[in-house]
Amino acid sequence: MEAKPKPQPLSKPESGFMDSPQPAPSSPATTPTQHQVRLANPSDAQWLIDLTNHVQSALTSSGSLQELTPSTLETILAAIAKQEIYLLISTLSSPSLNHASLTSSSSECNPVSESRIGSVTISPFSPIDGRGSSAWPISIPSSKTTEHANPNPNHNTHSHSKTWYLTSLMLNPSHQGHGLGKRFLRDVFQLLGTGMVVLDCWAGNEKLRSFYEDVGCTLVGAFPEREYEVAVFEVE
Repeated sequence: MEAKPKPQPLSKPESGFMDSPQPAPSSPATTPTQHQVRLANPSDAQWLIDLTNHVQSALTSSGSLQELTPSTLETILAAIAKQEIYLLISTLSSPSLNHASLTSSSSECNPVSESRIGSVTISPFSPIDGRGSSAWPISIPSSKTTEHANPNPNHNTHSHSKTWYLTSLMLNPSHQGHGLGKRFLRDVFQLLGTGMVVLDCWAGNEKLRSFYEDVGCTLVGAFPEREYEVAVFEVE
C-alpha cells in the first residue's frame, strides 16, 4: 500500500483523512466502545481494499485532490505476511466497561461485536523501493535485521534497530475528528518497540504537520521533491 505522490499539493504518505472533521455516528449509551490495535491477518485483505475505496470516495466528495494508490490483494497479503499492517478495532462492550482504551482489555468487558475502523501500514525505510528518499538525512542502522520469537501476537517481530517508513494511515471517515488517529498511531509506535519511524507530508499541509507533532514526531526539515517540498519527520 505504498503512496505514490503526484506533483501537486497532496498529503504523503497517504493519510486517508478528510480535510475537516466528520461527525461520528452516535452509539447507544448501553454499549460503551473500546478500541484495540492488532496486526492484520490474511482475512483482512479484502476489507483493506474496501477501506481504501471508501476513504478515496470520501476524499473526492470533500473536494480533496489527494489520490490514494490502489492496492491489489497480492500486495496487501505480502505486506500482511511481513507484519507491516496494523488495524484499529472498535469493540462494543457491556455497560460494565466505563471507559475506552487502546491496546488494553478489561476483564469486566463482555464484547458483543467488533468492527475494523482503520489501518496503518509501516514498512522498512527503503528509498530504492519508493519508501523515503536518500536525500533525507536519515540514519539507517547498518546491522542486519533479525527476527525473534515474541509471545505478543500484536507485536511486530522484527529487530528493534530497524528504521521504518509510514506508508499509509487510513481511518473510516465516520470515525474521524475525535482523536482516534493520533491514539492509533501512538499505539503502533509502541508496538513497534524501539527504533525510528520516518514520516513525511507536503510541506504546506499544516494540518498533517501538526498531527505528526502531536504524536511526538520531530521535524527533520523540508526537502524538494518534483514541483513541491515535503516536510520530513522522525520519531524514536
